[in-house]
Parts: sequence; C-alpha cells; structure tokens
Amino acid sequence: GARREGNTGRFEDADGGTLFLDEVSELPLAAQTALLRVLQEGEIVRLGCSMPRRVDVRVIAATNRALEEEIRAGRFRSDLYYRLNVLAVLVPPLRSRGEDVLLLAQAFLADTEAGRRGSTFSAQAIAALQAHSWPGNVRELKNVILRAATISSGSTIGPEDLGLGAPASGPPSGEGHPSSGEGLRDKVSSLERSAVLEALESCRWNYAQAARQLGISRMTLYRWARKYGISRVHPVR
Repeated sequence: GARREGNTGRFEDADGGTLFLDEVSELPLAAQTALLRVLQEGEIVRLGCSMPRRVDVRVIAATNRALEEEIRAGRFRSDLYYRLNVLAVLVPPLRSRGEDVLLLAQAFLADTEAGRRGSTFSAQAIAALQAHSWPGNVRELKNVILRAATISSGSTIGPEDLGLGAPASGPPSGEGHPSSGEGLRDKVSSLERSAVLEALESCRWNYAQAARQLGISRMTLYRWARKYGISRVHPVR
C-alpha cells in the first residue's frame, strides 16, 4: 500500500528550483484546477497523505496552442492562464527561423551514434533541410534526423536518408531549372511576405500590434520586413 507519509511528486522534487510543464494546454480541467491551487497557495499534498507541504517552485510552461482560443472553447481555465502568463515568450515556428534549422539538425545528429562516429550532412541534405516547411516544428526535425542517422549506411547523410521528398541531386545553383526545394522556399517566402504586409496594413503599420497579431516578437517582424523589402509608402499630396 501507500507509504504513511505519502509519495513525493514533481513539485516537491523541484522544491527550490524550476519545473518545466510542456504542453500545458493538454492538461485536463481537473489537473488544471490542482495546478492552479499549487500556484496560488504554494502548497502540495502528497498522494496518500492529507498534510499540506510548502514548496517554492518556479514554473515554466509551454504550449503550441493559442490559449486564448482554448479558454473561449472551455478547454483551459482563464484564471490559470493569467496565473501562468507573467512573462510570455513567443517562439516563431521553425519555418520562420531558417537559420536555426541546420544548427538544430547538427545538434540532434551529434546526440546519435552516427554523429558520434563523425557523420555529417551533404550539401544536398542541408538544402533539403532548409527548404522543408516543417509543419511539425522541432519535433518533426528531430525525428527526421534520428531516422536519417539510423538508416544512413555511410559517413555522410544525404537527402535520400531524410525522406523529405527533396531530389537527391540536381544542377548547381543558378544552372538549369529550379529544384522542387527552391520552389517550396519561394512559396513559403511569398506566404510570409503576404502575411507580414497584411498584418502591418491591418494594424495601420503599428509594428507592436502587427507582431502580436502574427504571434511573433517585434524584432522578428522588423527583421522580416527588412528581409522582404516591406516599408510604408507615404502618398504624395
């Protein structure tokens, strides 16, 4: 049976430190209520025990959902949202951070047996990684790298190992017809530019409001505007 003093849980284990709650939006409402109580009271009750215990834990929560929409749908408690939302950090999707794709891919590869043996990505594999839109974000990237590291038979991982549908070979840049990867990049860039321009125009070029509407930081919005040559044109009167 349960021990007389009860069993320790995550909060008590993290006492004096930090507890990371991933995908907090997936918590059932009953668990959200229990979490809110801990955050408000600073106390937990061990499983199988009735005596409350004080805990001092900093909580960092993450989600890939828009919690405001979850609240309106009745799937997330508004009071828990405001309790957690002390400092929000909005991380753009991976497709908007092309410069991070290769860095993350190399880090994931280094954690595999193939990476420890010195395996690297070919130039074509790097192009395929950077051309992919990554609808599954970092999780998808990690799974792709783990799979490629497992099935690759040589010391160099090629696009055929990634399984992203990119061509294994093609003409050098600037020669022949554009590859499907280049076409995908063009489409993604066009969509990003349209989204940025539409947000800025709808917010009357208020960058702070447009950034909130897009779910990105203001600095990222400035960077995208420079990248796509977007600037406000004042009509001549």
